[in-house]
Amino acid sequence: MPGIHWRLYIDESGDFDRPRTPVIGALLARQDHPGISPGRLCYVLSHAAPHVPWPIHGFFLHQPAMHAAWACAAPHPYIPPAGVAAARRVFLERNSTLLARIEANIQAKRDPARADAQALDGLLQVADPVLHSVFRRVANETVRRVVDVLSGLAAPEGVSECWVLGTAEGEDGDAIPSEPGVPDRYLTLLACLLQRVMDSLALCGGLQEVEILPLERDVAGPMPGRRIRLHRGHVAEAARRATGEVSERPTWRRGQTSVTFVPLDPVAWNQRLHPALVLADLVAISMSGPLRTSNCLKQVTDEVRYRLGVEPVDSARLPTLSASGEVAACVADGRHFRFGTDEAARRVPRVTASPVRVWAWQQAITWAGALTRP
Repeated sequence: MPGIHWRLYIDESGDFDRPRTPVIGALLARQDHPGISPGRLCYVLSHAAPHVPWPIHGFFLHQPAMHAAWACAAPHPYIPPAGVAAARRVFLERNSTLLARIEANIQAKRDPARADAQALDGLLQVADPVLHSVFRRVANETVRRVVDVLSGLAAPEGVSECWVLGTAEGEDGDAIPSEPGVPDRYLTLLACLLQRVMDSLALCGGLQEVEILPLERDVAGPMPGRRIRLHRGHVAEAARRATGEVSERPTWRRGQTSVTFVPLDPVAWNQRLHPALVLADLVAISMSGPLRTSNCLKQVTDEVRYRLGVEPVDSARLPTLSASGEVAACVADGRHFRFGTDEAARRVPRVTASPVRVWAWQQAITWAGALTRP
């Protein structure tokens, strides 16, 4: 297919079974972006965090004590050997069983249980706060080097080739299915994310094709209370909801402009995954805090830029943050107003007062305004 080819790398952060909103984070990159090739990107990320096992997981990257545990297995000149030895003594004295479990996972090239990593970090913080602060600095510096890789890909001069995106609920729980047959919470947020991608690329014009590559996870099954693995059909259904077209490759078309989504099979978090998914994981974790607040759009945008080194905007400087619920309907009204072929469908967008997150409300107004401008 002629035109511009993209790939959307997707991960999420948070518990989809709890009331507080989870967050989907994503990296959208042109497939001809030179920095996104798997070999090159894996090499750069591995050098940014040489003591961290592959694939680099953002949750553990932020745990200071894990850097001590990793350094025991893979010493690195950036990490003082005396500090590593001192931390290991603390772990052995306070909870040798916990350390043994974590070291067994490191040797097997597996992530430890999150609860174990948090327990190890809490143990070090209580036993030796000064030593914990040493590894806090190691963690911060390692995160900064990994973030520098991301910001290098999505720097302002290359913003038209690589964007970061984030999606959350406008109100906690507004994407939770209210009755049987309603799409899963994750798939509702995924459809919102795809609509934001669609709107951004539609404003660019021309022919656009987007491959959708999510990480594996569970979603609601057809039977109440049953969970099944996410598969390509689920991803295609979310794309159909976003575009309003029923096909295997859902396409949104208006005149000479089209955005086609190509669902791919979800991939496992393992040694062979595309390194861009490591960055998508970092985006999801970094956006989870800001998108769960009710701060204004500028505050949220500034916080994301501080954490990721790149602003969550597209090539038109419009926000790549989106939300479900009423605010999504507002943006849909703007889309109908700009692109609707039937005059009866050309609705002027409206946003009514409701207890939605401030940033979600403001990004909807921004997008509705952009879509209704000539």
